[in-house]
Formats: sequence, structure tokens, C-alpha cells
Amino acid sequence: MMKKSLIIPRIGDRGRRVGSRQSLNDDKNLSFFACHPSSFASPLSSLFYLFSSLLFPLALFGADLDSRVVNANIDRAVNYLKSKQKADGSWDEYMGTNAGVSALCTLALLNAGLDKNDPTIDKSLAYLRKFSPGTIGSYYNVYSVALQTMVFSLADPSRDKPLIRRNANWLEENQQKEGRNAGGWGYGNTSKMDYADLSNSQYAVLALYEAERVGVRCDPVTWELTRTYWERGQNRDGSWGYKIQDSGTGSMTCAGIASFLIANGMAENSGAFVEGNNIFCCQGNDEVGESRIRQGLNWLGRHFSVSSNPKGPGHYLFYYLYGLERTGRMTGHRFIGEHDWYREGTEYLIKRKGELLAFWGAPGPS
Repeated sequence: MMKKSLIIPRIGDRGRRVGSRQSLNDDKNLSFFACHPSSFASPLSSLFYLFSSLLFPLALFGADLDSRVVNANIDRAVNYLKSKQKADGSWDEYMGTNAGVSALCTLALLNAGLDKNDPTIDKSLAYLRKFSPGTIGSYYNVYSVALQTMVFSLADPSRDKPLIRRNANWLEENQQKEGRNAGGWGYGNTSKMDYADLSNSQYAVLALYEAERVGVRCDPVTWELTRTYWERGQNRDGSWGYKIQDSGTGSMTCAGIASFLIANGMAENSGAFVEGNNIFCCQGNDEVGESRIRQGLNWLGRHFSVSSNPKGPGHYLFYYLYGLERTGRMTGHRFIGEHDWYREGTEYLIKRKGELLAFWGAPGPS
């Protein structure tokens, strides 16, 4: 059979500054980024802007948006995150993790254009290398290990490939292998209990995909289990919820689209592999998989918003917006429904922050 490629942008594609209005309207410049577990504090809220707007090397701006304004917000947010780094290379951590927030901050800065030679990144990498899956955090360990893996894969994969492989092995070992949650991940060591949720699971998927991109191969069974988990999680209306059979929300539907897209591409057969920006496999057109993605996008189009998490908790707004960015880029869609998701999201974020602040405050429940 002919080799077929499914183009999925790299989660860690390094961001470039937004350029002229001509380049802002160039769809060929599309790239992609990932990840923000939740918005509990101002530094974390600032990360979303780096992930969804500041990091876009493209921009789909209208005449009412100025690239200079966007770039100024990039610089201020980067400087804000750098100012919050501690002397040991870490950032303030959230309860239940020893290095998850530090990994998240590092990942945001890498995608904003910093590299391993920047003093901030150099210190953070030294800090993150101290932690193994067993010490990085007890409750949020899936999130933390996944974020650490993505950092190592983007910053210095040649040096850190043994750590990437160690983490990928740990994620595979902690995947649910049987029961109604087979193929998913949850909090703590959930491989020994029948629990998983789509939020933890999406981070594991993103991390394993990045590991594949730098040459760390996963067991084909892992991808097959992952695909069937996300298939079971999709509701009849096309949405995904926090757990299987939960009502759909915007954030989890975005997670479902991106995670299913990756897992389906990798699980189409055991010969699937990542090369550059492509997932290569050997089967023909996947009409069922495409139908699932289309149903998810249609649900998002019907419930579209950039100021609230559709059908979900108000305090997960930034988590949802990150997912919306990922969905638009990974599917190659400039519009979701009738909405230019990038332009509307960028306008909202800039107006929300205002001129006087360098960070985005976490939204409260709505």
C-alpha cells in the first residue's frame, strides 16, 4: 500500500514573533502549541496567552489588530514569567506537584522563542532533571511527567533522550489496561484502579506524541488502547466530557478532537511512525475517524465562545482556550463554525488583560 501521511503540527513548534500584516494573513505559516492544566494563579494564567496567542508564528489578524500590540504583550508576559523564576530554577508549585508548574512555565518560554542557552531555560532544565516520575508529584504526577517530557523533547532532546524514554515508559506502564477506562490515565498511580479522566489522558497523549517525534517509540498497543478510549468517550452529539459518559464541555471536546486525531493516526496500524510534522501510516482514507473529528468540530461551532468554557465551569476558561487553539491548528481549520477562532481569541485576551498588567488573572466561576 502507499504510505499516507497525516500532518499534525508539532506540539512544541517554537514560536516566532508576529510580523507584518501581510504575514499575519498567511495561512501557510500555521504552527501549533500545547498545554495548560488549569488556571489557579496569575503566572499560570499568563501561560495560556503564551500558548494560544503569543506563540503563534502566524496570525490570522483582522484590520483591528496590530502585530506590534501582540508582540508587546508577548514580551511583557515572557518578562513576567522570567521575573517569577526562583534562584534554583523553579517556579511556585501548585499543591500536589513538585515540578509540574515549573515544567509548564519552561514549556511556555521555550515556545515563546527562548532556547536551551537562555539562562532562564538553562536553570529550569537543571531543576527539572532532578525529578523522576516517582518524585515529581504524587497526585498530579501524570500532568507533571507529561509536561516534563514535552520540555525535554523541545529543549534538548539529544541530551535528554534517556529521560524522555524513562518518562514515556512510565506513562505507558500507568495507562489503564482493562475495564471501562482502558486506554486512559488518571491521578496518582491509577494503573492499579479503574479510574481515568480525559484531562489527565490528553496530557499523556501529547507527551507520548512528542516522545515519538524525537525517536522514542511507543508500544502500538498503547496507541490502540488510547484510540478506543477516546472513541468510547465521545458522546452522540459529537462532544466529549471530563469522564466517559459525562456531558460535553468545550475544554474536553477540544481535548477529544486533538487526542483522537493523534491516537487514530498512530494506531491505524502497527507500522505508523512520526517523521517531521507527519504521522505516516499505510491505510487508506479513514472515513470513520474523519467523521468523529467533524462531529466534534460541529459541536464546537454550535457552542462557540472565547469568553467562557462552553457548557463547562467558568474557572477553566484559559484551559479551554488553550484547547481551542490546539484544535484549530491540529485540524488545520481557520474557522470553527463561522468563527475565526484565532482573531476572536486574540482580541479577547488582549482586551481582558488591559494595558497596565503583564499577566492574565485567573477567572473565577461564572
